[in-house]
Amino acid sequence: MQQITGLLTLLILSGFFTQAATAASPRGTPAGGGGDQNGQRYIAQINALKQQVAAQAGELQQLNDQLTETRENLDLRERELEKTADSRDKLRERLDQAIERIKRTDERLELTRKKLSGARYQISNLSAHKLDLEELDQLQKQQLLLCEDKNIALYQANLEMADRYKNKGIGTSLLQREPVTGLKQVEIENILEEYRDKLDQQIYQTPQAAITLPEEPGVVKF
Repeated sequence: MQQITGLLTLLILSGFFTQAATAASPRGTPAGGGGDQNGQRYIAQINALKQQVAAQAGELQQLNDQLTETRENLDLRERELEKTADSRDKLRERLDQAIERIKRTDERLELTRKKLSGARYQISNLSAHKLDLEELDQLQKQQLLLCEDKNIALYQANLEMADRYKNKGIGTSLLQREPVTGLKQVEIENILEEYRDKLDQQIYQTPQAAITLPEEPGVVKF
């Protein structure tokens, strides 16, 4: 009786702390929705296992009640056996039947304990896997933000180089060497504008953050 009562107490406490841990776990917004779908699937599996644990806990309680009742009947019949010698054989048969029922009940209790242990193990594994997915999603977000910052810095550096190339020494040098290269000022400006357009196409922008690009004087963006 004490062992069964302790098992029921452990089951109730386990379900309470598991539910509290699930409710307290951080919930990020995974990029692309993939991490969130995985997290929801594992939560659904955990909830299903919790329902299974609750059902098995009810069965355990019923078995415990049956065991208590059977033992009470056994005690009563043992007293009757002592008082009534004439019915000793019949009572012994009924006693053997009661003992057999107790044996079968103990076997079912042991099977239920094993099922509960397996369910708790699966819940623990799924919870740990869910935490791993959340940590991986957070790491991916941080890496995307870092890549975005580096991409913007590289983009701005290339724009600065293009502006210097166009407005300062290199552009003037090319204009001075026009007889050798065959390039005119309009052609040089077209090359620089084409390079700038390629930079605009290559820059990475997240859906949540719009990047304000520096406008070149005299150029209209569409």
